[in-house]
Amino acid sequence: LQWGAIFLLLGIGICIWMLFTRALDDEWKLIGCIALIIILITPLGSNNYIWPALNNLFFVAPVVFWMVYRFVRWGRVYLDTTRKVPLFSTKAMVSAVVIAFWIQAVGVGCFYVFLDGEGGEERSAQVEGNAVLAGMYTTEANAGALEEISAYLDEHETEYEGKKLILYGNIPGLAYYLDRPSAVYTTWPDLDSNSLAKLEEDLDRISLEIGEGGKAEGSPADRPLVIITPQLAAYFSGDQEAMAYWGTDEKACGEDPKLAAIMEFMTKNHYEQAVVFANEAFVIYK
Repeated sequence: LQWGAIFLLLGIGICIWMLFTRALDDEWKLIGCIALIIILITPLGSNNYIWPALNNLFFVAPVVFWMVYRFVRWGRVYLDTTRKVPLFSTKAMVSAVVIAFWIQAVGVGCFYVFLDGEGGEERSAQVEGNAVLAGMYTTEANAGALEEISAYLDEHETEYEGKKLILYGNIPGLAYYLDRPSAVYTTWPDLDSNSLAKLEEDLDRISLEIGEGGKAEGSPADRPLVIITPQLAAYFSGDQEAMAYWGTDEKACGEDPKLAAIMEFMTKNHYEQAVVFANEAFVIYK
């Protein structure tokens, strides 16, 4: 990510230079303007920092590479007469940034998986019994946790038919892995860019559908499954020993308004005594 950030800074500098230099025609100035706008507006509306811009370099990168190439080749006439490369240190530094970015880009494209194995864990295990994850590799611990929750829901397929999910704890992919839709407007309410007001509105709507006393009106599918992490489950239970065991950050949980909204919903609808599954990664309430 560090080299990607440096590459973006280099790109911004090059695009600004393209706008004001007399060495380029109007067509290239327009290209530089478009590239600069893409870099600046792509991250807007996201709280993933510069990742959106790094994932949107299909136009910007070729422009930067071409300008760097032209810059490195500039001055060859002087080289022939003086045997010195004009602005050698600047050219070497810029070239090093581009080469380092290429190495990192290839490495990320071939080996990086978002939030999986970032601590250096080997991704050598496959998840068995899940059609969505067939053929994908992850860590041993992650594969085991996913196999267990997938097997549990398969075993209770009839009981949980039509059930939607409420997920919390940075586990948005679980809805896709388990092939079940979200009961609220997003599978990733944790994100800062996702609205607390909209989450509360959806939770209130679901509470009305469930009805007084936590009994569903009409179809049992009206009562969604709530899946959270063991750390959050320990906080929800109020068990100090469990929080210590799972390493729950009590202060952070207490200051999270979205978590408070979900736990208020769970308490209101009597989920606290409805734990039906738990492993090292997930806890399911019905």
